[in-house]
Amino acid sequence: MIFPEAIGFGQTPLMTPIRVRYDADADAAYFCFADVIHPGEAVLTVPVGGVSIDGIVNLDVDAQGRLLGLEVLNARRLLRPEILPSE
Repeated sequence: MIFPEAIGFGQTPLMTPIRVRYDADADAAYFCFADVIHPGEAVLTVPVGGVSIDGIVNLDVDAQGRLLGLEVLNARRLLRPEILPSE
């Protein structure tokens, strides 16, 4: 899923669109910032903390410290409804 109206926030469009995958069974959404994430490319998963939310947010980072993707668990509660497919 791509949100062209949000890409670049009214600025120059991003070269690589952000894609969103959703797993309904796990209620998990993954925002992919790379064209392809190869097995083993994400060398570090960083849990986002310091904020009290009813869910889990993790950042996947490559060996150069670049952000590859963002995982949201309990996605239906944490994300706006228009981001996820209808139930």
